Amino acid sequence: MIPVFGEVFGEPIPAYFALLMLGYAIAIVIAARWAQKLGLDKEVIIDLGLLSLVVGVAGGRILHVLADGYFWDYVHLCTDYTQVVWRTVTTPLECAQLGGDWLDTDATCRPGERDCIAWAKI
Repeated sequence: MIPVFGEVFGEPIPAYFALLMLGYAIAIVIAARWAQKLGLDKEVIIDLGLLSLVVGVAGGRILHVLADGYFWDYVHLCTDYTQVVWRTVTTPLECAQLGGDWLDTDATCRPGERDCIAWAKI
């Protein structure tokens, strides 16, 4: 399996994402052609397909925030960020790269500042 298809501007293109978008684009094209054959406005179908893509991504992100088990971390990042502990960060170097504060007393990394839109970051 190929995990990435290459890079664009130094950012990797994940194979899953690329194939998902290709499938979605093909589905929109097929739906637009089908609508045209039925005498419907194909532009409306294309707009509806793009709208459903945007709403699907936004809804998926909101579900991820609610169901991933870190909901209260997102809340505390906005209200009292000192209550949040980044459990996946294990070294002071990683913590510094993320902009966090490393605590030697219990070897944990905590956010360095408030971030009320962290839940929306992908």
